[in-house]
Amino acid sequence: MLFKAILVFLFYFLNAADVLQCERILAVFPIPSQAHFILGHTLVRALESRGHQITFLTPFRLREQRDNVQEVYLHGAKEFFWTEERLTEMHESLSVLEGITQAIYGSAEFANFTLSHAEVQKLIRSEASFDLLLVDSYMMDALLGLAHHYRVPSVVISASASSKWTDEMVGNPHNPAHNPNIFLALSNKMSLPERIVNSLLAVFVEISYQYMYLPAQEVLYQRFFAPLQSRGDKLPPLEELIHNVSCILVNSHPGFHYPRALMPSVVEIGGIHMRPPKKLPLDVENFFSRAIGGVVVLSLGAHVRSADMPKDKRDAFNRVFQAMPEVGIFWKWEEAQMSGQADNVIVGPWMPQMDLLSQANTKLFITSGGLLGIYEAVLSGTPILGLPLHADQHHNIRLAVEAGFARSLNYDTLTEESIREAVEDMLKNDTYRLNADRVAGLLRENLTPIDEKAVHNIEMVLRTRGARHLRPTALDLATWQLHLVDVTLCIAAGCLLILAIPAAIIGVVLRRSNNASNSVAKPRKTSKGKKEK
Repeated sequence: MLFKAILVFLFYFLNAADVLQCERILAVFPIPSQAHFILGHTLVRALESRGHQITFLTPFRLREQRDNVQEVYLHGAKEFFWTEERLTEMHESLSVLEGITQAIYGSAEFANFTLSHAEVQKLIRSEASFDLLLVDSYMMDALLGLAHHYRVPSVVISASASSKWTDEMVGNPHNPAHNPNIFLALSNKMSLPERIVNSLLAVFVEISYQYMYLPAQEVLYQRFFAPLQSRGDKLPPLEELIHNVSCILVNSHPGFHYPRALMPSVVEIGGIHMRPPKKLPLDVENFFSRAIGGVVVLSLGAHVRSADMPKDKRDAFNRVFQAMPEVGIFWKWEEAQMSGQADNVIVGPWMPQMDLLSQANTKLFITSGGLLGIYEAVLSGTPILGLPLHADQHHNIRLAVEAGFARSLNYDTLTEESIREAVEDMLKNDTYRLNADRVAGLLRENLTPIDEKAVHNIEMVLRTRGARHLRPTALDLATWQLHLVDVTLCIAAGCLLILAIPAAIIGVVLRRSNNASNSVAKPRKTSKGKKEK
């Protein structure tokens, strides 16, 4: 009896020790975008506070060094990714098909840059070992090769809502009848023409995924990880690693995004980056107090430069702002000066956006529609005037418009009149702010804080060594099996057989009856002919 009690004690002790053990996590966030970095840095800080050891691969320098965080700096990533040509093109509209195609090949180029980077190669070829891969893949699934190299489970972060690339990893269902593609500005209540467009795009995305995206990523995966295999070991296909991702953290929230079916391994963390606002500098506070008509914040996001805005659009905004002297404007502007700048406009290459939006006197946020900015605006009760440009921005702004706290303008056809009408309407109409407050209440309806939920699921993957219990068998089925093509063909063949057998019997009976009739008719015809002669 005593021996059994000792065994039970040792069992629980060892399990408790395993749960409390501080793990080594490789956090790979190579995209040189502030939105992606903010999500990554928020998660790293939360995990570090739990005592985990983190190696953080990032294109941004960390402002403060922490004992449990080792920085691996991807120097040159920003220059490679954000060329002058690309920055200028951010103001040009692309069709959805062009945007997806460019994203597929552009992400392959950047995955090649990341995996061939000297710091990454140094890390891969070192003696370092890890317990988990935390990765912002952003259409760069070749990075999942790191999970195979270190023989660890992987957790993927998505800076957007669920898409084909994340759905594929965990077998998430996607029905184009009511799940709009995030690259389209469609509602979940689509008309017949919209459902046709959404379905055709789903087919295009599936084909491009299978025959453009996967082959490009497979080549990179084989190039960088096959040489690291021991003699005799075979590198598994990349698709096998994709289908064995343990958990996905997506930047969506049921209080803002359309409700849809999600697998248990998909965790929504929209708003995880939010923090209490900081006190503003005295000169900024004075500017707020002088703006008796309220304050407008204009920012096109972290990677769309307002300084590249066409002159006619920039002048149109300035003329509208100049005609509103009682309104103060903070404009994210990447150059030292702006020609034609209105007197009530303050420009700067960087602004504490979250702190500005949290002020009671902030009446409007003009944005291109990035998710982090939308969360910051709605949680502070600030209405949005959207100028969507690329990727999921049209979809995000459509969500905000439907929720009643936003309006949208077509960036390509902006005029002074359209800007003035929209800004004046949103400054005077309290309905937008009331709706923002309503949605903010929905976003705060969390059973647990979002960062705690994210950390809990990451640690669950660590504790269970990959969360295999959450992996659906749908990932083991071929596309034709998943969509019941074989079942449909069998049922169709069975129905045809059921119809064919009676039809064949009837045909045989009719043919025999016809032959019998002909055989009787022929003699009569002959005898009649003889009689006539």
